[in-house]
Amino acid sequence: MNKINIREIAAQIPQGQSYFRRHAARYHKIYKCLPANGPLTILDIGVGYGFLAAAMKQAGHRVFALDFFYGKVAEQVCRQFKIPLLNLNVESHELPFLKESFDVVVLAEVIEHFTSDPVRPLQKIRRVLKKDGMLIVTTPNLLSAVNRIKRFLGRGDSLTYETPVTVGGNPYLYGHHRLFCMDELEEILQKGGYQMCDKQVIFPGRVSPGGLSGFLGAVVIRPIGTLMPKLKSILLVVAKPL
Repeated sequence: MNKINIREIAAQIPQGQSYFRRHAARYHKIYKCLPANGPLTILDIGVGYGFLAAAMKQAGHRVFALDFFYGKVAEQVCRQFKIPLLNLNVESHELPFLKESFDVVVLAEVIEHFTSDPVRPLQKIRRVLKKDGMLIVTTPNLLSAVNRIKRFLGRGDSLTYETPVTVGGNPYLYGHHRLFCMDELEEILQKGGYQMCDKQVIFPGRVSPGGLSGFLGAVVIRPIGTLMPKLKSILLVVAKPL
């Protein structure tokens, strides 16, 4: 496989650069989870700005993308890197792929946006994964130091009530509908028909873009996470279909 530099590839994508800086470490962690043999056939659900999908494509993998929220942003980057893109919601639609089509499915920063039982979408994903395939999931850690501080201050995650996205004729409120701790994430993956292969709690990259919150992140949040890794910001799990 081709050697790639995710930062160099991300620099070719004009949109979402501040997001990439905050999540660069997460992209690297996901990329390192990919099996060494290749090329792989990969489905990236919730492609967003496309940083990871572009990196995987440039490495020589065959990449397909799904997204319904990022619209023209996702279309532009997928066109730029010649990645087939389908505009659909895995919660609302069946995946239009044959059984056991993919070596890897990436569900990165998506499961927290599901509006109902996450088990059904996970079952849809399992159908298109090969028997020896791999599901990689990342999601914010409900029990992170950041979230504990936010709850202590009486703050929660907000939804975009002002600008709902229309999916299948129905309004969809974009935001974090449900956060998980590691035990809960393991449980729903098991219910969806998976067995755990690896689990990590990681920092995504820079804790925040700067300012006072960035300073507090650097001097408070990261030291706490270093001493108590379970309080880091992002859950990362690798699972295989049963």
